[in-house]
Amino acid sequence: MRPSLILVCSMCVGAIISIVDFAAICRKLFGYRASEDISGDGSKELPSGPPTESGFVYFSETFTSAEYFKKRWVTSNAVNSGDSISKYDGVWTIEEPLVHLFPSDRGLVLKSEARHHALSVLLDEPFIFHDRAFVFQYEVNFQKGLSCGGAYVKFLSQIEGLNLTEFSDETPYTIMFGPDVCGEQPKLHFIMRHKNPITGLYEEKKLKEPDPGLRLNYFHDRKTHLYTLVLKPDNSFQIYTDQRLYFTGNLLRDLSPPINPPKEIFDENDKKPADWDDRKRIRDPNAVKPDDWIEDKRRLIQDPNATKPKGWLDHEPNLISDPHARRPSTWNTEVDGEWWPPKMKNPKCTSGCGTWVAPLTKNPNYKKKWKPPMISNPNYRGVWKGRKIQNKDYFEDLRPFNMTAIAGLGLELWSMQNDILFDNFILTDKKSMADKWADGSWRLKNVQELRSSTIQHIRAMRKPDLDSEQSTDPEKSTDPEKSTDPEKSTDLEKTTYSLWLYLFLLFLLPLFTAFIQKFQKVKAI
Repeated sequence: MRPSLILVCSMCVGAIISIVDFAAICRKLFGYRASEDISGDGSKELPSGPPTESGFVYFSETFTSAEYFKKRWVTSNAVNSGDSISKYDGVWTIEEPLVHLFPSDRGLVLKSEARHHALSVLLDEPFIFHDRAFVFQYEVNFQKGLSCGGAYVKFLSQIEGLNLTEFSDETPYTIMFGPDVCGEQPKLHFIMRHKNPITGLYEEKKLKEPDPGLRLNYFHDRKTHLYTLVLKPDNSFQIYTDQRLYFTGNLLRDLSPPINPPKEIFDENDKKPADWDDRKRIRDPNAVKPDDWIEDKRRLIQDPNATKPKGWLDHEPNLISDPHARRPSTWNTEVDGEWWPPKMKNPKCTSGCGTWVAPLTKNPNYKKKWKPPMISNPNYRGVWKGRKIQNKDYFEDLRPFNMTAIAGLGLELWSMQNDILFDNFILTDKKSMADKWADGSWRLKNVQELRSSTIQHIRAMRKPDLDSEQSTDPEKSTDPEKSTDPEKSTDLEKTTYSLWLYLFLLFLLPLFTAFIQKFQKVKAI
C-alpha cells in the first residue's frame, strides 16, 4: 500500500472517530464520564464483614454502627500519675468521611487537635504466635492532611490483669505498626517487643529505615491508604502500602538493635598501651629547612612596575568643603558649637589627589611557614582495638516470631490535626483473605477517589474558560438554566475529546508515513 494512501485512510479514520460519541467510548472503557457526579456510585455497597474464605479471622471492624462500636470498644480513662485529670481527653466518633463516596461508608474518626487519644478493643480470640501467619491490615485517611502526628496501631500483649479502661502509653504491647510523621520526616513504624530469655526484660526492636522510606504525599493527598503487615513463622515479614510491597525482610537481620546480641564484645577494661602508635603518616624527622627559605618576607608588596596616573594632583586634597553649603538659620553656636560646612569630593581629582602610593601585589619571594614533608610512619601499628571477651549476656533466639501472644489492639495517639479516619481493620492468618477484604473495600474507595480528583482537576482546568465565556455573554451569566444545562456540558465534552483525538491523529500519522517511506527506500537499496 502506498504511503499517500495510508495517510488518506488515516485521516478518514480520524474524521469518523470525531463523529462518534467519544464520551460513550470513555464510559465503556473507564466506567465514567467527566460530567459524572463525584459523590460516588450509589449502587455499590462496601462489605460489612470479612470475606468468606478459608482462614481464621481474629478480629475485623468496619465501624458501620456507632451503637456496636460503643459496646465493643473501650475509651481509656487513664490519668496522669498523681493527678485526677484524664490523660486522654481526645474525642472519637463514628461518622461519614468528609468526601462521602459510598452511602454505607463510615469510619472511626479522631476529632480533637493537639490532644491525646486512646481507645482499645479485645480480639475475638487471642493470637498466639506459633505456626500461623500474622496478617494485619487497615485503612487510614488524613482527611485534612497531617503535619505532625501518628496513626499507628498497638497490639496489646496478653498479660494478667489487662484493663482496657487503663490503656496508656505504659501498657505492654507486642507489636506497633502504622504511619507517623512530624515535619518532613515520614515513617512507617514496625516495632516488636522482644523478651530477653536470660533477664526476662523486654526490648524494642525497630525496623531499619528503608531507602526510600514512606512518601510524604501519603500524609497530604487526603486519600485513603492501605497498610498491611505480614509476619510468618519462618521469621520473614513483608510490609505493603496500597497493596504494593514496601519492605521485605527477616526478623533476625532487619531489626535494630538485632534480636540476638553478639557472642563476643570488646573488653571495657582493656586500655590502649601508651607506646601504641596509630598514626599512618608523620612529619619527616630528618628533613631540614632549605637555607634560602625566608619566612619573614611579606605576602603582599607594593607593585614595583606600577606608575602614577597622568593628571594625578599631589597637592590637592581628595575632599573639600562644600562651597554652596550654608549654615542653618536655627544653628546656635553656643549650644551646637562652631559650624563647619560638609565635605564633598574634590572635582579636580579626576585621576586622583594626595600622596600617590603604588598598589599592592603578591610577593614572588614570599614563602609560608616551613613544615617538614609527610612520610609513612615506620612505627605504625594500625588502629588499636581492645581485646574481645565472651559476652555474658549472649543468647540465641532462632524463633523471634514466637513473641508474646496478643489479646487486643489499641490506638494511643497524639496529633496536631483532627479528622483522621480509620476503617476496615482485619487480623487474620492468610494474606489472600486480607487481599479479598481490600478488593471489596479499599480498592473501591481508591477508584472513586482517583475518579473524584480527576474530575475536580478537569473542572478546575475548564473553569477559567467557562468564566470568561459567561463574562462576555451577559445572558449566559444571568440565566442559571443555560449555565448548568447538562446536555450542553456533555456536548462540550464530546467535542473536546474528539478534537484532541483528531489533532493527535493528524500530527502523528504523517510521521508514521515518513517512516514507511524511509523503510521502503532502505529495503529497495
